[in-house]
Amino acid sequence: MNDTQTITLADGRKLCFARYGAPKGKPVIYLCGGGMSRLDGEQFDSEARRSGVEIISTDRPGCGGSSPEPTRTFLSYADDLKQLADRLGIGRFVVAGMSNGGAFAMAAAARLPERVSAVIPINSSTPIRDPVARKVSPLSVRLGYAAMKYDLLARYAQWSRNRIIESLEAGSRVRRAMSEANAQPQASYIKEEMRLAGSPWGFDHTAITQPVDIFTGDRDGGYRYSPFWARSLRSGRVHVFAGGHGDYTAPDVIARIVKVMASALL
Repeated sequence: MNDTQTITLADGRKLCFARYGAPKGKPVIYLCGGGMSRLDGEQFDSEARRSGVEIISTDRPGCGGSSPEPTRTFLSYADDLKQLADRLGIGRFVVAGMSNGGAFAMAAAARLPERVSAVIPINSSTPIRDPVARKVSPLSVRLGYAAMKYDLLARYAQWSRNRIIESLEAGSRVRRAMSEANAQPQASYIKEEMRLAGSPWGFDHTAITQPVDIFTGDRDGGYRYSPFWARSLRSGRVHVFAGGHGDYTAPDVIARIVKVMASALL
């Protein structure tokens, strides 16, 4: 099921989202990686239907069908999600996020403790300004985050994404999800995602009180920091799977993620 909808936020911007999984199931707001769009939520559809979970997958500002917001931050997007939940009649919800979406998910938990019951970061961006994260992360990861403030890297990332899109099978889920992220080229969505990834998150990522289930590939850039992060949280757990940044899409990993979604507190 792909039920794409759009709401108008209080400031007049549009927020676009798609619904997958079990209608009226346990609500999980899913925040895609920086290079993807709301259509990325489709990969959870079948497993979520079997598990009684509804996936509400959003486009961030400037992505897909959501209006740009030049001054957006991790925390400001949490306010958008609150309006979305209010509009859908959802009280408490689980929030999951892939890659940069993991940072946005943690921000939602920090900003909306009365609404977010649990957090599931998946191969999350690393809070590289954290001294422990800097110490344990590989040099390549540290250099990558440091370079994200440069326009040249953002332009290269967009060029590389376009080449990847062209190489994918026409009509495939990944191609559709990546192409949709390019729907508003004037919004510089990829550039903004990279800027945020390399910036301070704006909140204490170790102070989240809700349960946090961190999924990480054993070859992902954030793998080494994950156990330290989990131990710093009141209720943190790490779930390790084989592979790198994109290997969370393996069917057995999707099943593990949805199982945690289904068992998370509301």
